Amino acid sequence: MTMYQVGQRAFVKHLHHQHSIDKKQTFLGRVVIVVSSNTYKAGTRYFLRLAASPNRTIFLNEQYLEALDDQPLHISDAHYFDVDSANDLNNFEPQLKVIHSIPLHLGKVEAIEIDKGEDFKSCEWRYLDDEGILVYQSKNQYGNPMAAIRDGLVTVIGLPNEFRMREIERVRDKITTHFR
Repeated sequence: MTMYQVGQRAFVKHLHHQHSIDKKQTFLGRVVIVVSSNTYKAGTRYFLRLAASPNRTIFLNEQYLEALDDQPLHISDAHYFDVDSANDLNNFEPQLKVIHSIPLHLGKVEAIEIDKGEDFKSCEWRYLDDEGILVYQSKNQYGNPMAAIRDGLVTVIGLPNEFRMREIERVRDKITTHFR
């Protein structure tokens, strides 16, 4: 099996029969971009977004993907990229870089660099449900990835309640006393 890297473009060659009709119509035969991956004993599972429509996302196992070759492009992808064949596309998306990903029992909060270059010039957070569907996304661009993650967590989980804050402060005070 091919290991795909973050930012790499790939082609969805087929989907599992249990995937919804909507996902089959949306993703089958389309170009996707690898956002992140997790390796398990059974193989690698990728979180992907459509190259032509970044708000549509999906989790897929590696057997559903193949490297870009001479596949004819889906009509939406052909219009978006203004080419007819997958091998006319650049293999990598230069603007995509996952800075940090926080798994939650609700889904994920991701802070993603969306500006070109290696500098953390512009970040945003987004919250994805367990199906990989985009639920919330920051409208503002952040200069600091940690600020983006903080605001994403506060938006999704909420501020810590008073009881939790007292508990955190109590533990902090105990540690401070111990090391005096």
